[in-house]
Amino acid sequence: MKLSLALHLLLLVFLRATPVFADGSDWYTYYIQCVANSSQEETCYQAVQEFLASDEGRKQAKELGFKRQRQNNLEQMVAQSVVITSRIQQMESYLASAMETASEDSDTVRTYCLIEKQAQIRTLKKSAEEKKEELFKTPQNDSNRKVEDQYQTLLSFNSLANEIYQQARKCLK
Repeated sequence: MKLSLALHLLLLVFLRATPVFADGSDWYTYYIQCVANSSQEETCYQAVQEFLASDEGRKQAKELGFKRQRQNNLEQMVAQSVVITSRIQQMESYLASAMETASEDSDTVRTYCLIEKQAQIRTLKKSAEEKKEELFKTPQNDSNRKVEDQYQTLLSFNSLANEIYQQARKCLK
């Protein structure tokens, strides 16, 4: 009984944390990872529902082509792998552009910081591309644990890329 109460309190605290998404943090990554790790998609959606009801949330959802994921199947994992690798590519492109600007401005500290972050993103992009290719090669009827592990690794690459990208944006300040 005490464990059940503790879990309910933890869930309540977690659901109260939804305003975090209002500041533009990565609600989409949260949702995808939550669905991947939980059999309760409704709980994952409730945590981002308020943000998605806002103008900014609707705009972001439309840009991403967001649809609720009630089950995690191979087709969805493959599609999500494309989204993740594309986002990491966009991050790398942005950092390359920012690095050029910093170089033109002869800002050595900023340039060095961006070079480091771009190298980290490039490494993640390569690893994410490899995981994406493995998912693409998986037979449609194969739903084993290895596929799920590859997908989870890809999700962790996405989270790490987001962290590195946020660090790189701090380099620009």
